[in-house]
Amino acid sequence: MAAMMGRSGIGIDRSPAAVFISNGALNLPPGTEIRKAWSRLVETVGPDIQALYATSCHRCRGPATVRYTVIADLLKCPDCGEEFTAADVYKKGRSRRCSDCNAKLPRSPKRFGARATETSAQCESGCKPAIFRRRGDDADPAAARFFHEYDLGKVRDVGRMDVSCWYPDDRFPSGLKTAELFGRGIRTTSALFSRRNLMAMALLRHAIDKLPQRQWEAMLFCFTAALTSTSLKSQHVEGGGGYLSGMYYIPPVRKERNALASMGRIVSQVARGADEMHSTGNFPPETWVGLGSATDLRVLRDDAIDLAFLDPPYSDKIQFSELNFVWESWLGLVEDWGSEEIVINRVRNKSPKQWRDKMGQVADEVYRVLKPGGHAALTYDDPRHGTWPVLLGEFERAGFETVSAGKPFTVRQHTFVQRRSPSASRADSLTIFRKP
Repeated sequence: MAAMMGRSGIGIDRSPAAVFISNGALNLPPGTEIRKAWSRLVETVGPDIQALYATSCHRCRGPATVRYTVIADLLKCPDCGEEFTAADVYKKGRSRRCSDCNAKLPRSPKRFGARATETSAQCESGCKPAIFRRRGDDADPAAARFFHEYDLGKVRDVGRMDVSCWYPDDRFPSGLKTAELFGRGIRTTSALFSRRNLMAMALLRHAIDKLPQRQWEAMLFCFTAALTSTSLKSQHVEGGGGYLSGMYYIPPVRKERNALASMGRIVSQVARGADEMHSTGNFPPETWVGLGSATDLRVLRDDAIDLAFLDPPYSDKIQFSELNFVWESWLGLVEDWGSEEIVINRVRNKSPKQWRDKMGQVADEVYRVLKPGGHAALTYDDPRHGTWPVLLGEFERAGFETVSAGKPFTVRQHTFVQRRSPSASRADSLTIFRKP
């Protein structure tokens, strides 16, 4: 916000990943330098990564490149014992049914592994259209044969290869969100990626470390943006994909994306954004972002700032120390900062009272560093636990006047949950406080 207005800004966050990403966004080089760094990466490590996604076109028998592979959980009907993939489950109303006997399936059916069911690839030899899709049960015999021989063959070959570069293998901490992973048998960050994508991301990470400092920072920034979309969290839906944020949900039908192509798209978007920001004349801004807690702002003197913008965790809704773990693991920044996190978490024995006390410390510190007449803007929307009136009470206890409370504001782009769930909030809530 301060950067967009040409003002001096100070950012403080306890998450090492959040600090890295914020600094990366605020110090991006011009788009030409970002594209140059990406070209250098593609030149050095691109051939090794593309070899992981090499296949063959069933129409001309020439070389082709896998764009993505659809992977589905293997299930078994409890009534008839028939085995099938999650991609073959069909819905009748709100229930899911066995594709063989029509029996209603349990809400959380037992899984027996996973299987690649479809490939989308691009012919490199001039076929029109270049992009094609094929399955193991494809009506075209040639497509079905090439799927089994080349697509599944590549998956088997990669599964027997060693990962030659460093990759993180940190164990996920116990918590509210990581329980979803543990239920899937996923205990480490490396297990959140398919073997092929783990190898590709490890190769990219290794090559990034050889870049000059400024290019290293920009490419590592883009790398963090590509991590989730290349993980097992990437869901497959016709005409798109994406993933559910704020959780570690592994969809029963998922999309193993070509990691090089995914990061290439992100680099292109970041480069365009960098060009736009540099064109304003106020970039890079006069800002500082560092590691710290809003409960202790001793780095700032009394009555020092004009505006404080606060986006505190929504009680137990977003568990940042758990959800940021993948980024921090790949960045080599894993540390036990969850004990300082201001959240409600029954697994980690973080109670509503502890949450209130910590938020009270935040209110006191923000009040201290604001100039008289200065404002604090707080975005908060959590109807559960009754935390909103508690939060409001703590800021008023600290001495703030409430200028406007709970004013909704809409965002330009909604999440998947906001688009699909009728009960999901379509707007955030903004409250303005004033220091008398």
